[in-house]
This record gives sequence, C-alpha cells and structure tokens, in this order.
Amino acid sequence: MKRLKWLMVLTFLLILSSTTSFAVGSDFIQIAMNGQVVQVRQVPIYLDGQALESKVPSFIHIDRTLVPIRFVMETYGAEVEWDQSTKTATVLYEDKVISLTIDSPIAKVNDDERVLDKNSIPRLVVFENKDARTMVPLAFISEVLGYEVGYDEVKRVPYMNSKKDVEKPEDEVESPDQTDSRTLVKDISLEKGSSGQYKVVIRSNEKLKYASRILTNNKLVVDIKGAKLDLEDSDLSSINLRDKNINKVEFKQHSEDVVRLTIFMTDMLDYDITSLDDGKTNVISFVNKIDQILLDKMYDRDVIVVEGKDRIQYKTMRLHNPERLVVDLLDASLSKGPYFNFDYQLGPIERVRVSQFQPDNNYSPYDRIVRLVLDLREGTNPNIIIDNVVNKLVIYPEKSLADFVYHSLEGKERILRIKNDESVQYKLTNYPERKTLEVRLPYVATEIVEGQMYIKDGLVEEIIAFREDQDMVIEIKYNKSILYESLSNTWAGDIILKLERNSDIKPWERLIVIDPGHGGSDPGAKSVNGRFEKDLNFSIGLKLNEALKAKGYNTLMTRERDEFIDLYDRAGIANENYADIFISIHGNSVGNNTSVKGLEVYYCSENKTHIEDELYPLAKSIYDELIKATGAKERGVKTARYVVIRETLMPSVLIETGFLSSPEEEALLYSEEYQDKIVEGIVKGVERYFEIY
Repeated sequence: MKRLKWLMVLTFLLILSSTTSFAVGSDFIQIAMNGQVVQVRQVPIYLDGQALESKVPSFIHIDRTLVPIRFVMETYGAEVEWDQSTKTATVLYEDKVISLTIDSPIAKVNDDERVLDKNSIPRLVVFENKDARTMVPLAFISEVLGYEVGYDEVKRVPYMNSKKDVEKPEDEVESPDQTDSRTLVKDISLEKGSSGQYKVVIRSNEKLKYASRILTNNKLVVDIKGAKLDLEDSDLSSINLRDKNINKVEFKQHSEDVVRLTIFMTDMLDYDITSLDDGKTNVISFVNKIDQILLDKMYDRDVIVVEGKDRIQYKTMRLHNPERLVVDLLDASLSKGPYFNFDYQLGPIERVRVSQFQPDNNYSPYDRIVRLVLDLREGTNPNIIIDNVVNKLVIYPEKSLADFVYHSLEGKERILRIKNDESVQYKLTNYPERKTLEVRLPYVATEIVEGQMYIKDGLVEEIIAFREDQDMVIEIKYNKSILYESLSNTWAGDIILKLERNSDIKPWERLIVIDPGHGGSDPGAKSVNGRFEKDLNFSIGLKLNEALKAKGYNTLMTRERDEFIDLYDRAGIANENYADIFISIHGNSVGNNTSVKGLEVYYCSENKTHIEDELYPLAKSIYDELIKATGAKERGVKTARYVVIRETLMPSVLIETGFLSSPEEEALLYSEEYQDKIVEGIVKGVERYFEIY
C-alpha cells in the first residue's frame, strides 16, 4: 500500500511538471492542490488601497481567496508556529490564537471551534516551480483579526481595510494634547541604488499609509496620511538634484494629518513604492516596467525576448548544482504578478523563471530588481548570448551538442534522442570493454556539432561527439553493464535509443558502499553509560562489510578507522565509485528520555538518483528484514533530507539501529550477538532488494 501511494505521488508530480505554463499577461496559473492539478486566478491583495507584495502568489480558487501562511506574518505582524506532525499552523496575534490544519474544515479561535466552508479549507499547494506552500483563507483570518474584507468588482481583486478604532468610554477618551497618534516622518533622503540611479527614501516610526498620483507636468505627488513631518532639520523642505530621473523633491506638512512629497521628474516615468523588511522604510523607485517574456523568432532561430518600456540594464551570474544562469534586470518591475514560470525549451535552456526579487547582499537594499533564472540542462555548459536591443533583451544559446542530443528517464529506462534534420544511415556498436555505446553517421549528412555533455544519471556518464575522418561519432559512456535497443530504423532522421541496466548480473558485479556514521572529532550521540555512537556504527559497519563480502559482493567503507569524514565526502565516495547502493549506519538518541526505543530506516525522496521508484523499496526491504532479525520495536520507514542519502546518485538508506538513550537498547546494541542480528537483517534486506531490482 505504501508503495502504491508513493507511485501515485510520483505520477502526480510528473503530471504537474508536464502542464503548460501560463504566459505573461495572464492572471491564471496552474497549481497542484488536494490531489489535482487545477487552474486558479492569481491576484494581488490590497490593504488600505495599496497592493501588497508577496514572493508567493495569492489566488482565487472558485469563490475564496487563499494566501500563503507567510502572508499572515508579513501583513498582520502575527507570529506563526508550525507543527509538522499534525500539519497545523497556529497564528498568535494580540489576544487571538487561531489554529488551522491542512485539509481540515475545523479551525479553532481561542479553543472555540469554527467550521470552514469547503473552499476555505487550508491546503498544501504545489506551484509550477515545484515550490510547496501552506495556503490559508484570507477572509477567515482577516475577519478574526478585526480587518474589513471585501472584493473590488471593478478591479476584480480582494481588499482589506485596517481595523477600525473602537470608540472608548467617555472617561477613557484622551484629550488632544495628551498624545499625538500621527505617524512621524523622520527622514526624507535621496539614495543611490546599484545602478547609480537615485531613489527617494522615506523613514518613519511606523508603517505608512499613502496615496500617489502623477500630474501632467511630470510631477509625482505622494500624500502620506495620518502623518506628521518630524525631520531633524526642521527648516529642510526640498532637495535639488540633476539626475536622469529626478530634478527636485519637495516635502511639507500639507494639512494637519497629511505629509506631501512632490517629486519633479525629468519625464513621465513609471514608478514603484515599496516597503523594506522593517516596515518603516519606504522607497520610491523609477522603474522599467517589464511587460512580456516570450518565445520568438529572430536571427533565423528561436530566441527568448524580454520586453520593457526602456533600455534594460542587467547583470548576470552563473550558478551550479543545479546549473542555471541568473539575469538580474536593474531598476525594473513586473507589470503583472510577482512570479512567472515558462517551459521555454531552447536547446540547453529547459525553462525560464521570473520573479520580483528581494535584493540580497549583492545589491543595495533600495534596489528594485526583476530576476530571470534560466534553468539549464544538467551536464551542459552552454554559452548564453544576450543582445540588448532598444527596449528588449534577446536571449539565446550558442549552438552546442545539447541542441541535438536529448536525454530523459522513463522509469528504469534511459531514452536518448539524437536529432537530425534529414534521414541518414547510421551504425550502432557497443564496446563493453570500454563501456561505450557508439553511434556513427556520415559527417556531411548532419549538423550535429562537436562537444561534450555530462549526464551522470547513475548509468549514463557522459556523451561525447567528435569528427573522425568522414564520420561524426557520438560516444555514450556508461558505468554499468547495459541492455540497449534502437527504437528507430537504420535509416532515420531522429535516432532514438533505449538503455537500461542489465539486471542479470552477479553479486561480484555490484558495489555496496558502507558508511559507519560519525568518527574522529565527531563522536555522535553519547549513550546512557557514556559510550560513543561512532564506535557502535564502526563495529556494525565492519561486521556488515565482512558479511557482504562473504556473499560475493564488492564493498567499500567510507571510513576504515576512527576518523572524521565530511558528510558530502561520504556521498562523494559512493558517487565517484558508481556504487549500486549506499548504507549509512547510525545509533539514535533523545537526550534524557530513557523510554523511547525502536528501529527506523530513512530514505530521501529528493535523492539525486532520479530512480525514485527504487528508493522506498530498498528502505522497506532492509527495514522488514531488520525487524524480523532483531525483534526491535517498529518505528517505520521514514523520509528525511540527511546529506548522505540526499546527495548520493544511487538508492541509499540511513539506518537508526536503536536508541542509545535507552538503557535496555544500549545494552543490546553494544553486544556482539545483537550486532550480528542487525547485520543479518541488513544482508537479507539487500538480497531481497536485488532479487527485484
């Protein structure tokens, strides 16, 4: 049953990844929610007439607006606690305690149960960028916290208004001279951003409420409501500047509770007003509005075009693991929505992600940045060309091997498609002694370019293309015995090959890496009698090594003595030696709690192997046999993102053999007899797994 559920989740994610992405200019996005892929309308949320920014989209599903749980913290200043075991979020705000549980219609407000309608039930939502977020009902939370909630039929967006002041009894009403409740505008200055352009920065003692408008004579007027001008230099009323965008800034106490800024612009410019994380610093930026990101045809080839209102300034950086190119558009903002995802497949470019980026340490905090992330196919190292043409960026990859060779995983099978525009006769030859499958075709009959692609999917290592005399040779390098088949005719345009591991192999053809956890300066947990976990792990590791060798398997230990080995290096040892499976051995502990006992086995659902249908079965096979051999209390097969099982390129497990914090289990774990039972269970689990996979 667990395996069936797991396969259903995998199928669901594959469906999500294959859905068509939305285009710039569309309000609709596709999400995964409640076991289905659905289309919803992305909307901004307005508070007191101002659109609120959020890195995660809010959206309307049927007739209810759902917002990310982080929105609650950022908007209301509430605290949010999360209980992973019950999937419950608890919102703490003034005298209110609100509890919301994913997929449950029952909400609690100060222990008073409320029943939510079916469209307001909190959900775990997976967005198109595979980001999973907890989404909660806007109306329910806002109303409980005392905000007015409504829907603007003209703009077709939800809005909120701040809490209305409660009328105090007559004897509690403060006289006007007792206190001044107005927001204090403490400083107005001009600050340079990373591009060298000036921004108007307003600092206050609390969050600002404002309205803005542009007059026909190139003036931007910003009225700060319920505010008092409280500058250190009370005589200062204007700042003169000769900048690309600003000539002058004037400010004054326009009325008793309104501070007015007037910015004399050089032209009719687009602008944004944003608040920094402290909520008390607002920045007025003059921006290049990015209207579209689209796939187009230029230079007789497909290109990605970014369209703005003016010439686009940008910076780039290359990131690895996974491979991607980041293009930051400076002094820019997206015309619609905070985030977009496009499945623009262009040679080595697999998709494009676009967001309104919160400046990090590489930029000024006052910057307004649109970030484009080009996700590149793993194993490729393309040269990406960016042409800056008037108000457009034209982006495209230089021709490379990745334009002609495509790799995919379908279950256990690797499918390789070699793209060729015209039908050509090719020759397919396997050289097992060199672990190379070779495709050879006439050089004059193909446009395939020379190059190299790293695949490293656990079977295929790399693909190399080169010219040899009159032939173009494509070598597919693999690391294990393979079965292969051509799915195309000997005369073909596209050459399609299917590869999979040869499962009819002997034990000595398999390599098992054994990882005794901790070691050296890292002792691990300490038992109730002062013994170290590292010694237990090493003792079991040595026994397991001998037992697997006796069965004919090749083995390799990440450490053969009491020494410290970095977690990433442990995974690296398995990856570099093309291990078939990886087994990490540990002992568990829960501090002073002596009553907790039992055995558990972990696997990582985000393991880099990509062979996800083999991850759980390995963990389950070993767990079942361990329970049979030891009779330990069952704590189950679990998932976790431990480095050693996350970074490996093969099926891997981390075994928690028992609790060193339990006197009874500690005595068992350090006994030769019980360690032999643990080893017996692991070996039987490995053999059972290899019988099927």
